[in-house]
Amino acid sequence: MDINILGDKPDMKMIINGKKIGGEGIVVHSPIDGREIATVPRATEKDVESAVKSAEKASLKMKELASVIKQEMLLKISEKIEENADKLAKAITLEQGKPIKEAYIEAGYVSKIFKVAAHALSELNGGYIESMLEPENKYILERYEPYGVIGIITPFNFPLLLPANSIAPALGAGNTIVFKPSELAPISGLFLSEIINDITVSDPFLGEKKLPKGALNVITGDSKTGELLVKNKDVDMVCFTGSMMSGKKIYESIGSTVNKSCSPKRLLLELGGNAPVIVFEDADLKKAVECVAYGGFSYCGEVCISTQRVYVEESIYEEFLDNLVKAANEMKHGNPLDDDTDIGPIISAEHMNKIIRFIEDAEQKGGNILCGGRDGIYIKPTVISDISQDMLISNKEIFGPVVGISAFKNLEDAMNLANFTQQGLSAAVFTKDMSKAMNAVKRINAGTVVINDTNQWFEPHVAFGGYKWSGMGRQGGIHSLKEFSQVKTIVVDHS
Repeated sequence: MDINILGDKPDMKMIINGKKIGGEGIVVHSPIDGREIATVPRATEKDVESAVKSAEKASLKMKELASVIKQEMLLKISEKIEENADKLAKAITLEQGKPIKEAYIEAGYVSKIFKVAAHALSELNGGYIESMLEPENKYILERYEPYGVIGIITPFNFPLLLPANSIAPALGAGNTIVFKPSELAPISGLFLSEIINDITVSDPFLGEKKLPKGALNVITGDSKTGELLVKNKDVDMVCFTGSMMSGKKIYESIGSTVNKSCSPKRLLLELGGNAPVIVFEDADLKKAVECVAYGGFSYCGEVCISTQRVYVEESIYEEFLDNLVKAANEMKHGNPLDDDTDIGPIISAEHMNKIIRFIEDAEQKGGNILCGGRDGIYIKPTVISDISQDMLISNKEIFGPVVGISAFKNLEDAMNLANFTQQGLSAAVFTKDMSKAMNAVKRINAGTVVINDTNQWFEPHVAFGGYKWSGMGRQGGIHSLKEFSQVKTIVVDHS
């Protein structure tokens, strides 16, 4: 498969105020073979300031853009993503390493995200509320208004989907953006931003329109660049997807950082998870195994809602283990450009070392490595039995194709095991007893709980977010648009 999508010039540029800006470079390597695939600028403090000022300057024009025009733009972007799906999917695989079939799925989701934002925008019109005190004399109206300048920072694992999941609703709500993609996988985000900035729509009543120059800026760089963006006084809101540790730092820094209007910055955080799956003895064992294998090993386990901890009722524990190990061994790891590859390479040596540390920690503390482990640049689907609460795998996000399993005695035991971590993004319960399932749903502290299917469930129009340190706020459809908007109540006395 031809994947030379960058041509002969691997120097890619930032986008500031509608212009492509170069600079001192960060080399981007493909995890497939380690070769250099692009160079992106390392944004300076001046670059960050310039991008924010550009977004601030475009803010008024963006607020004046009619909702119907924004809807048409979002739908046109969706169409362009479909037209460029081949290029985008190849870019994802080239820079991130996920199998090409999964990259095409990601590109397809991104097209839907822009459609969802367009349709949800029609629900963001505010409305009339009848006065309780003076219904004959007062009109009460609600109006949704944009925050202004949004700083968006995304990680490497879904380099196209995660930027889109914030950019689409942020623009739909009328905000302007400074976007920083991961330095490990910035190419897809840059391609997406070029598509967005090049969109022109023609309305029979309002004429030909483009996004205001500076409405979407892209800066590239490492964590220091992200810190400059977070702390910039002219950024009104920070939308961050990443690790719990980085999210905590942002949360703490915001307390001492105010924007230009002397108000605290708005935060929208998604900080990953450590997803538990509960399998009761009356579950459909075959389906539970299939769903755990998919939830834990697909996308190389580099998913915030990846299955990480599995708690199985004692009576079926050994049978479940045997079947899961068989399923794990049937998954193929290898070149992500091959259509039958299930598991691609790990993104970087640093991340590889982290995953190995988790596996070694579990083994040292009494866990049994039943299959998997390292194979060159890959981590084969790995199953660890008899995990305990003192292990890293039980407490922190591993972000790799590794699943830990232990047995439980009863519902109370299962709930205690599921809830003891600091994170609560997603979970799943397998049982044929709906009373038992709903009891568990009520008690599990997670933003999404799935019954009898994989916890790695995502649809772009439903609420997505976490409990505890998995984040704050919700994204998805109208939820995203409301997160990127502030509500103004207007009271009119017409007596």
